[in-house]
Formats: sequence, structure tokens, C-alpha cells
Amino acid sequence: MYEVKVTVSTLDDASKLIRSLSELGYSKVSMSQPSSPLGSPPAELLDRARASLNRLNDWILRSLDTLEAADRIHGVTAEKIVATLRKMPETNAMFNARGEGIVSRTVSMVASSVLGDKFGWVSCDKSHPRRFWLTPNGLQRVQSLKGESTE
Repeated sequence: MYEVKVTVSTLDDASKLIRSLSELGYSKVSMSQPSSPLGSPPAELLDRARASLNRLNDWILRSLDTLEAADRIHGVTAEKIVATLRKMPETNAMFNARGEGIVSRTVSMVASSVLGDKFGWVSCDKSHPRRFWLTPNGLQRVQSLKGESTE
């Protein structure tokens, strides 16, 4: 058995090619997105990226806990989270490598989509989308982080 790969420039060309091969009697004809010209990133790079995102997640949660943002009434803005992050010695490299505006937008994005939508640890005010607080699950996560740091 052999595999033949063909790259075409349009979806229409790909459809014509698949239709032609099917008409010629080939039954296992498929199409996919082209692979990246650089290939897949190395596993080590992916692991470092995941570790970096996990650290950022934990820092944001710790900041919300420090600011006592445990409910809607005590919710805080992304700017207050960033100000708290700036005071953490372990975040110096992040601020040195990126501007505060980039960090603020990253915090907003991560807090709402990753920590909020994906994990349910953070909630945000729909009328003020850059205002965040910890959910009950987020408070549990913060407690587990505190337990990890004391061990």
C-alpha cells in the first residue's frame, strides 16, 4: 500500500481531485488541512509552553485571592490583577519581556476563557468584561495551591 500526497491551492481544486480519484475507483480518498511548513513543534517546547501557561493561571488565581475577590461585589479589574502580579518576585521576567498593556490583555483573556470558561475557577461581570472574581471552585483551587506551596 502506498500513500500519495498532493497539495493544491484551492478547496475547489481539492474537491475536483477527490472526485476524479473516486471516479477512477479509489475508495480511500481523503483530504486534510496542509501541515505546517515547519512541522509540529517539539514536545519539549510544548511542555514548556504548558508549564508557562499553568504558572500564569496560578499567579492570576493567587492575585485574585490576595485581592480578596471572592464574589461579584468584591470583583477586581484586570489592571488590579496586573498591579498585584507586578509585586510578585516570580513574575519579574514576564514584565521585563512584555509591556504592561500586553500582560493586562493576556490576563483578561486567560481569566475569562481559560480560568473562567474552561476550568470554572473565575467568573466575570458580563456588563464589565474585565472585572473578575473567584468562584467556589476557584477558591478550592487556590487552597490547593497554598497546600502545594507549603509542602
